[in-house]
Amino acid sequence: MNELLLLGFIVTSFLVTVCATSLVCARVGDRLPVRFARSSSMRAALAVLPVALGAAVALSLVSPPSIFGGCHCATHPHHLHLCFEHATFSWSLAVGCALGAVGLVMALRSIAVVLREAALTARWSARLRLTRTEHMAGGDVQVAAELGTRAVTVGLFRSKAIVGTALWSRLDADGRRAIAAHERAHVERRDPLTLLCLRLAACLMPREAGRRLVDGWRRAAEIACDRAAARWLGDPYVLASTLVACGRMQLGERSPTFGRGTLAAADGDDLEVRVSCLLDGSRDNPRARSTRGDLLEVGLVMATVALGMTALGGSSAHHAVETILGWVS
Repeated sequence: MNELLLLGFIVTSFLVTVCATSLVCARVGDRLPVRFARSSSMRAALAVLPVALGAAVALSLVSPPSIFGGCHCATHPHHLHLCFEHATFSWSLAVGCALGAVGLVMALRSIAVVLREAALTARWSARLRLTRTEHMAGGDVQVAAELGTRAVTVGLFRSKAIVGTALWSRLDADGRRAIAAHERAHVERRDPLTLLCLRLAACLMPREAGRRLVDGWRRAAEIACDRAAARWLGDPYVLASTLVACGRMQLGERSPTFGRGTLAAADGDDLEVRVSCLLDGSRDNPRARSTRGDLLEVGLVMATVALGMTALGGSSAHHAVETILGWVS
């Protein structure tokens, strides 16, 4: 029983840390300098940082001394022990366990919604009536009537680019190559999988903070794909004019329901920013851009922060929490 209370308290500490730090990260993300605000890897790292910090706190409470070489409970008999071997009952642990149970249920409900949407998107893309497949800009583009003037990249592990028939028929050859190159960048970066990971992380955060962090990454990812496409095309002005043309086609048009795919063109302010980035970066070093994607950054941030903080300061943090709980109890 005491072990279950301790586990619930650890869950509560994890969720509280994630919620608190996500509010800070969302505010930091809104105030990033332009150079970092437009970096998708920076945005991805910022979006998972709250979860990494929460994991570090949780690992610290699991008794780092026992993980890294022995339990210290025998040398500190004067206070409450957060140890699965020597856990004792405390009302503070009981309250924490109750709060953790409520928070965990809410988080699991949000995670279930995200996973359900991912499954629906996969089912939707599998049922599309594809009219033809075009090989262009180094990749395959599938054309489907249901998308109208939109283009999306779907698929977590075997991504594919799909373009609406209306959009494809209205673009000239250069415009088609531009859209194909942009979607190819999404495929090579594995952006649908990265987006799913970030949305799952956001399920642990307050809704507004999580939305801002994920949306910040999405905007930066679009800019990264635009620049990669411009490099492949050899002319950023072709892609910029194509984005403007797509924006005009989509102006006032109701967006079709297609799940959580990635749009080829944004509306309003996003479109203006994307075109501005393309024109401003027209003289960039072509080798300075990569289509590696942001999954590596996400994994590195999680592992480095969680394990690093636990190894360096986990024992002190563990002892401090035990002391505070002893005072409260």
